[in-house]
Amino acid sequence: MHVFVRRGSTPLAAAIAAALSFSAYTMPVVAAEPQAALDEVVVTSRRVEERLQDTPIAVSAFRADDIERLNVRQVGDVAAFTPNFVSNPGPTGGNDAFFFIRGVGQTDLNPATDPGVATYIDGVYLGRVQGASMDSHDIARIEVLRGPQGTLFGLNTVGGAISITTRDPSKEFGASVTAGVGSRDLINIAGSVDVPIGENSGLLLSAAYRDQEGWGERSSDGTTFDDNESTSARVKYKWSATDDFALTLSGDWSTLQGTSQHTILTGFNQRPGPTGLSPLAVPLPDMRPYVNDGGDPYRNQSNIDPDKDYDVAGLGLVLDWNLGAVALKSITSYRTMDQFITTDYDSSPFSFYEGGFDTEQKQWSQELQLTGETGRFRWLVGAFYYDENVDHVNIVSLGGNNGCLPFSVPTSGYPVCNFAAGQQYATPGINRKITNNQAFELDVKAMALFGQTTI
Repeated sequence: MHVFVRRGSTPLAAAIAAALSFSAYTMPVVAAEPQAALDEVVVTSRRVEERLQDTPIAVSAFRADDIERLNVRQVGDVAAFTPNFVSNPGPTGGNDAFFFIRGVGQTDLNPATDPGVATYIDGVYLGRVQGASMDSHDIARIEVLRGPQGTLFGLNTVGGAISITTRDPSKEFGASVTAGVGSRDLINIAGSVDVPIGENSGLLLSAAYRDQEGWGERSSDGTTFDDNESTSARVKYKWSATDDFALTLSGDWSTLQGTSQHTILTGFNQRPGPTGLSPLAVPLPDMRPYVNDGGDPYRNQSNIDPDKDYDVAGLGLVLDWNLGAVALKSITSYRTMDQFITTDYDSSPFSFYEGGFDTEQKQWSQELQLTGETGRFRWLVGAFYYDENVDHVNIVSLGGNNGCLPFSVPTSGYPVCNFAAGQQYATPGINRKITNNQAFELDVKAMALFGQTTI
């Protein structure tokens, strides 16, 4: 059996920019115009602010205007413009961060498997992939760091790191609203308000709403798959008490509801004889009539109730001190994530291979960084503590009464199983299932000391 998972086309423009500059002049009558200087891009790929041109690591940086110009809707969309970076929709779609850098990554939602590519928001490590490919509204910068980053970021960065920096409040009052519509009944609305509070502090309030109908459809009843309706909000307060001390307090919340990812059955290897067998030796009908639904990749024969529901929230506190010869930064964060999702892996009208995930996660982290310069050495040392609790249930169905012996429920009007002993009728969608619930709780504690210096 082969299962094909495909994500719907995105409105990202596949842009190839070829910029050629020519200075045509006749000497000595007309002097040549000086070449334009490279844009100065400031990044924090090494946990301190520095020019991208001075950063000796493989990093791709996208600023707010790049994100808008390239129509990046979610963080993972920058993969279309980044070498060696792939964002896979995985078995769930939505805003899960199934990221691969140089071939390292994963598409497994099981919390026992940590991300191979770590995602950070304002310096805070996100322990789960669920919901980590967040909406791009009011993001100031996305940095893709390729290769292991353990001496700078520490936990679970064996393949690389995706560093997200949200926008700081403006020192002037302002408000903005953007709206758009598109294919598959797309509605996209986002807005933000900057509120100065005194001379040295400000507040940013932002929110976004997005709704789009799915791109896959069930043939039997027209149910659409990969529907996505998301709402997100962010609050950020920054207080620059002095030239040497700043406090940033932030909170974010997002929710995503819809239907699970669209899958189609692309092949079925029929065993010799009148029927095949599932891994649990349950007789299977001939599923070849349901392969690719007559060649239409936008239709499926799934028999599940497709569901996708996420809630992600977090609080963060960042303190920055300039102590003269050195700088000290403290990053404190608390985050929660709830997920429920169902998936039909075989995408047939029979109860053969289906699953679901029900996950609740809480994490608390504390990081301290000390940076400075000594002679020709620029250095950073840090300490990191992480505490996570996860309750997870993995629901797996590997067969059941597929309408065939020995669990037959004769009903007219359904495909025939064609048993040698006699004809029995399959009953898609009304089948008792043999279900395995894998439930466990994880308590994870991690501590690290890390550092790096450059000459």
